Amino acid sequence: MGIYESIILFFSAIYGFDHLKTIDNDDGRLFFHWGFGMMIFTNAVLIVNLKTISISNEFNGFNTFFIFGSVLFYILSFYVLNLFSFVDVYGYFNAYWSTPTFYMIAIVVCSASFFVTTAVLRYSKLVELKKLADEKCLK
Repeated sequence: MGIYESIILFFSAIYGFDHLKTIDNDDGRLFFHWGFGMMIFTNAVLIVNLKTISISNEFNGFNTFFIFGSVLFYILSFYVLNLFSFVDVYGYFNAYWSTPTFYMIAIVVCSASFFVTTAVLRYSKLVELKKLADEKCLK
């Protein structure tokens, strides 16, 4: 499943943000390489937290705080780094969060990864249960 998710993350970032190669930052730097990496990392953070929610057996305030807190911490750290002109991601936050493409890619990639992974896990458990039932019937 990791290979499937890596392929989705890679190609969605390449094709989704291809237009950002031509947008210049305030100081003339191009967005493409750092932006490409930040898009992949943002989606990876979202996917990991969605999977954590989907495999958790119990929810309490502590668990929920850390799941949503990690996403919030990532967004805030990205924003704070965005404010300093000597950092390579300077100006990316506003460029990304004001682009509809960013939201569409995040929704599509997270949905594709989450639902396919969940379907594969559920199917594998179903097959395992069927094998156990068949073994008990044969005995």
